[in-house]
Amino acid sequence: MQQILDRTQESLSQAFETLAANARRQQKLYYATVALLVAIVMVAALLLAGLAAARHLDIRRGHVAQYVSTISLQLQSESSFLRRTALTIQYYAAAASTAPPDPTLLADLRRDGIAVAADRRYVILVPAATRRALGSQLPERLWQLQQIATATLTTQTAFGLDHLAYVVDADATYAIVLSPSPMTDTALALLGAERLAGLRDIVRPGDSAQPQPDSQRWLGPIDDPITGHRSMLASSTVFTHDGKSVVMTASVPVESFLAGLKRPSDPATLLLVGHDAGTIDVSPHMVPQQAERILARVRQVPGESIDVTARGLLLNQPLGDFGALVYALSYRTLLAAIVTELLIIGAVAALLILALILTARYWDIHLLRRSHAEAARALDNETINHILVSATPVGLCIVRRHDHRILTSNMVADTLLGCTQDAPLPSHIADAMQAQPAISQITVPAHVPETGQFLSITYVAT
Repeated sequence: MQQILDRTQESLSQAFETLAANARRQQKLYYATVALLVAIVMVAALLLAGLAAARHLDIRRGHVAQYVSTISLQLQSESSFLRRTALTIQYYAAAASTAPPDPTLLADLRRDGIAVAADRRYVILVPAATRRALGSQLPERLWQLQQIATATLTTQTAFGLDHLAYVVDADATYAIVLSPSPMTDTALALLGAERLAGLRDIVRPGDSAQPQPDSQRWLGPIDDPITGHRSMLASSTVFTHDGKSVVMTASVPVESFLAGLKRPSDPATLLLVGHDAGTIDVSPHMVPQQAERILARVRQVPGESIDVTARGLLLNQPLGDFGALVYALSYRTLLAAIVTELLIIGAVAALLILALILTARYWDIHLLRRSHAEAARALDNETINHILVSATPVGLCIVRRHDHRILTSNMVADTLLGCTQDAPLPSHIADAMQAQPAISQITVPAHVPETGQFLSITYVAT
């Protein structure tokens, strides 16, 4: 009996070890599956966050396209203004006067070389040397300059341009200063007929020894000689019928380019860069060192491309011969713009992860423990079977039905059948059992037929 108990205990110990190993393997596989699902949720959340950022960047690129279109339209207006003014100068420089000039302007011009319009929207400057050289032709020249000034102001108003413009003879024989709004006394005080050469040198290209007709260039930024504001100068040269050259210049304040743009409530930084890679204007304002750092990076970035830096994203949009528009979007601004989307994505992901964890906990507590209890009950039944089989004084064994392999047997059964545990039943016994009902008694020869012994077997199929 002690041997039976020892064998049963050993068998149960192995069974419990196998059960524990299976439970640990199943639990690891289960937790690995849960961890994989959590990782999938997190990766999906990151992808959604990336898609939200990409969608916002597309919106921002649309804004940049609108900015470039607006600035390009402004540049085109300035170019059209200069071309129209060139035609005006060519026409009236060769035209003969059909009416006398304004007597007040003529008197002022003869006295000190400065003729200010009654509405103060233009000023004509003629130095003393030119007045002496013209002599009796001064009234006709004043009429021509008046017509040029009036037509140019009309063109400027038609294009919606609100800035100073200059028409200066290349030999500094005359100049016209035009303003869409009346000029102040301070501005008029800065004008002088004898300062024409200095004004000419400011408004014309300094490196053009042989100016090309109808060629337009952007200069600056420089301080406007009248207002003192930082301005960009759109300069062009036109040749009159007598071969003389006249410089036309539009003085555009640098802040007018970016100030007229429709910006969102959380704007990124815009840098207007000249053709020489110098800063024209920045909006919103930033310290010069930071702007220079961005420009140093932009010089290495090809046009119409996005560059990812440690502080944000840079988009470089060329503006032809004028320069480029640089769009600097910091990561802080980008995150602030998509914070609502990120919060929604994070909340949904957190809910899914929480649901997975709670589900895992439920299965761990209820289903896995229930499975473990069922396995324990099966082991208890197996223990009882072992004890019953081993303690029975007659031959008793438990056989697996589909392959007739002996699962458990006692020593009497081993002796009578001539086989041990885990071995298949003798074939003649298995064949006889298959031909009988579920509960029956059969008589078959022993495992050694020569002895003439027979076995009486009672079996029950379950």
